[in-house]
Amino acid sequence: MKVLVIGNGGREHALAWKLSESKSVDKIYMARGNGGTEDFCENLDLDPKDIDGLLKFAHEEKIDLTVVGPEDPLCMGIVDAFNEKGLKVFGPNKACARFEKSKEFTKKFLEKYSIKTGALVGEFEFNKFVELSKENRLYKELPKYPSMKRDFAFILDRDVSSEEIEEVAKKYGKKILEDFNVFDIYTGKGIEEGKKSIAFSLIFRANDRTLTDSEVEKISDKIIQEIKDNFKAKLRGEWALWKRRK
Repeated sequence: MKVLVIGNGGREHALAWKLSESKSVDKIYMARGNGGTEDFCENLDLDPKDIDGLLKFAHEEKIDLTVVGPEDPLCMGIVDAFNEKGLKVFGPNKACARFEKSKEFTKKFLEKYSIKTGALVGEFEFNKFVELSKENRLYKELPKYPSMKRDFAFILDRDVSSEEIEEVAKKYGKKILEDFNVFDIYTGKGIEEGKKSIAFSLIFRANDRTLTDSEVEKISDKIIQEIKDNFKAKLRGEWALWKRRK
């Protein structure tokens, strides 16, 4: 079976990685994928929001199943478009995707049909509020250019610290690496003794221009390669394939 996974973040990376473990899957394409997914997928130079381009590719390559991760193409109606062409696709249609896109719409829907939803309850001291309002206000200027986020997950020795990985990221990210954030460390079932899985995100942003995908991918690839070389690490998807062959 040939599968097309749409997206390039950590969520889509994880979906593709698990799909790669299935004996029913022969080939996985990713649009666009990232530096980590190229180890077990074929990354495509297709924008996840280019519905016509994705439809054309799925039809020409006879894709058996398309899995959509990002919110934007779902809200643009990519699932509806694939269904109209008779192509199998996994994801909510345009109408259902509104619940993810608009929290206001979701809230009104829940209230209309008396479905329990969260409520914010609190209290404050009004006098204190007035006092604080008289103090000098400090404002932080909003960034002029957008950021780009990349998520990665590695299997490596348990004694490798997140600080060591961050040093590698800063070495190549330099001035455009805005943030390094570890969001998952796992040592449980499925991970070899003495190893751990560590997942982290990198936020890139330039102060003088909008970064390009190719610029960020080039830096990400260097970071990935040095982490592999320095710590004998493997990307999660790469490690899963290696373990299966073993």
